[in-house]
Amino acid sequence: MKTKRLLSIFLAIIMMFSAACSLNMTAFAEKTYTNQTAVKLCTIKGTIDSSITAINTERFTVGHYGCLEVHITSDTAINYSLTKNSSDSDNPAIVKADVTNSRAYLWGAKGTYVLTLSKGTKSFGKTANYIITVYNRTPQTTIKKITAKKKALTLTWQKKSGVSGYQIQYATNKKFTKAKKIDIKNANTTSRTIKKLAANKRYYVRIRTCKADDSHREFSKWSAVKTIKTK
Repeated sequence: MKTKRLLSIFLAIIMMFSAACSLNMTAFAEKTYTNQTAVKLCTIKGTIDSSITAINTERFTVGHYGCLEVHITSDTAINYSLTKNSSDSDNPAIVKADVTNSRAYLWGAKGTYVLTLSKGTKSFGKTANYIITVYNRTPQTTIKKITAKKKALTLTWQKKSGVSGYQIQYATNKKFTKAKKIDIKNANTTSRTIKKLAANKRYYVRIRTCKADDSHREFSKWSAVKTIKTK
């Protein structure tokens, strides 16, 4: 009996910890992605006619995980709901009513999304013209400085908030064929020395940010390429 009771307490603690982590992930996603540099993925334009029963369905597909911003603007108030075709606990349905300018943020966004739009109560008898713009919110970073050393090089980069880490890529040619990568898992790290390089050899280097959860990683676009010759 004592063993069963201890086991029950242990399981309860694990469940509480899991729930707390889940809440923290959601808050982290909402907080992180609201004010980062956006990369436009697509734009959809449409019109809902004056019928009170008019409903439009728009779809867009995203081929990567990460965070999206879906920005909807309309010249008169509309209602909408945004859902994902497949089951995804990270993306519950987002529903808003009587809006003319709205932003929805989604984490773990891979797959086809369905946006259902209808006439808002404030726009009865009017035609609603809308524009839907989908952005990737992954912030890019830049290389601030690169220094040559004996058979090595050191680079420093701009720190970015709301990322999980960085990925460095380096090669001996500008096309980055047979390039090597270094994953930086600490988001607070802003410099790295790459060792065991060839002496007196020119290297090309670039970096990108990374966002990750338990099972997915998303990368930003690569930074501008820096080149340097080792000593």
